Amino acid sequence: MNLQSIVITNGIGIAMIIILLMCSSLSRRRKSLSDRLFTVMLMIVASCCIAEPLTFLIDGMPGQEIHIILEIANTWCYVFNVSFSLLWCLYVDYHLYHNRRRLMVMFGPMLVLTAILILVILGNLYGHYLFVIDAGNVYSRKSAAYLFFVIPVGYVLLSSIDVFKYKRTGNNVQFFPIWAFLTPFFFGCILQALIYGVSLAWCSTAIGLTALYMCLQNEQVFKDPLTHLLNRHYLNTVLKTSSWNRGKAFSGIMIDVDYFKSINDNYGHSKGDEALCDAANILTDNVPSTAAVIRFAGDEFIILLRTTQIEEIENVSKKIRSAMQSFNQEGLREYVLSVSMGYGLYYPGKSTQDGFLEDIDQNMYENKRERHESGDLAERRHD
Repeated sequence: MNLQSIVITNGIGIAMIIILLMCSSLSRRRKSLSDRLFTVMLMIVASCCIAEPLTFLIDGMPGQEIHIILEIANTWCYVFNVSFSLLWCLYVDYHLYHNRRRLMVMFGPMLVLTAILILVILGNLYGHYLFVIDAGNVYSRKSAAYLFFVIPVGYVLLSSIDVFKYKRTGNNVQFFPIWAFLTPFFFGCILQALIYGVSLAWCSTAIGLTALYMCLQNEQVFKDPLTHLLNRHYLNTVLKTSSWNRGKAFSGIMIDVDYFKSINDNYGHSKGDEALCDAANILTDNVPSTAAVIRFAGDEFIILLRTTQIEEIENVSKKIRSAMQSFNQEGLREYVLSVSMGYGLYYPGKSTQDGFLEDIDQNMYENKRERHESGDLAERRHD
């Protein structure tokens, strides 16, 4: 690549980052860890899209000041090469699991390794084992430098494994198209590693982040912001298009949290939100990995199951009730949780959306009435 191409390529990367920062300004106000990590990654890519073409522009120019700038700019790019990849792994894992404690447990060793790698990079300022700026201020890469291409790529591959593992236990991963980032990222990194003088890695990373951000807008459309479950819009979409379960028959369970209004009245709406999140977690943890858990409306949830076998549906219901009972016995909350449930079957091409929803809703209320009459449904709370 000539200098003009390098400047234009990285300039495109900077322009993409600026546009992303502008488009994500509202979401960054939420100050969630996911948004913060994404913003830091954007800033890193932007800084390296400036630093890297600078090293090409001044390479070979005379002067001690030029020598110092080259040392700092190249070191900057190496440091943020590994730092960005670590942040990407943290971002992916937190986006999937929303668990800060998990980050420290899962990525503690990687944090230590990254710190060591950064110290090794900084040591190059004295040892010149990664790259050297000769007396004529010309940059040359040493063989050891390739390690700092391989390790970041390895980090990103680990994030792919993380997504694969989550895919076997969750159902929102369909809205996290990691390939949208990986494709341009690997393309740019591999070319830059193999072809000396090419500057594509950071621009390709900017393209990957832009593509990912665009794809993630689907997640915001189909995701409930409180519980992180799928929402009613998702349910309406898959029922209208018969896209869930690949057009095959499936079942649905309507779930209503008993006496939810009293939780709000007795403990406040923040505790009501907490109760909904607790219920959502219990449902998610006790359904098959292929199921879809949906917040339908207020304190009502729907679970879509890829089965029409009544025994399997009832087993899921029993597992949920058992988990609710265990949650209440732990006594960690002021309130207790119980649910009423009703199920029905959906046959694409035969069943209608309204008919299916009315069916499971009526069955749920029938279950609630039977529990009232039997005395099983009584309002309770921890003293």
